[in-house]
Amino acid sequence: MLNDRSDSAIMAIADPLMDNLMQASDDIDFERHVRDFTPRLKALVRDDGFARACREFQGHFGKYGERTPVAIFRRKDPVAVVWRQSCEESTDQLVASINIVEGPGDTYLVDHALVY
Repeated sequence: MLNDRSDSAIMAIADPLMDNLMQASDDIDFERHVRDFTPRLKALVRDDGFARACREFQGHFGKYGERTPVAIFRRKDPVAVVWRQSCEESTDQLVASINIVEGPGDTYLVDHALVY
């Protein structure tokens, strides 16, 4: 199970998932952004809302910068990872988080993601 893995093994899963989310948001690429979402999360996110949110975020903070791990939270099903997130146009320290669940086969899916 995912929550039985070591911190480094969880980060090896979480970092590429979050890298994709961040880059797809910077590029305003909806299809790439949702490619690793659970069906539940895909049903909540719409292309037009995604694009609007990305433009608003970039207008305020710029594109995503460096991310530093803060904590891993092991739960029964999802594993949550939290990072300190920087952005190009702001000195604010933001919080980036992701909930990861096991998908079919040997895959992992994003069931929640947020930057605030």
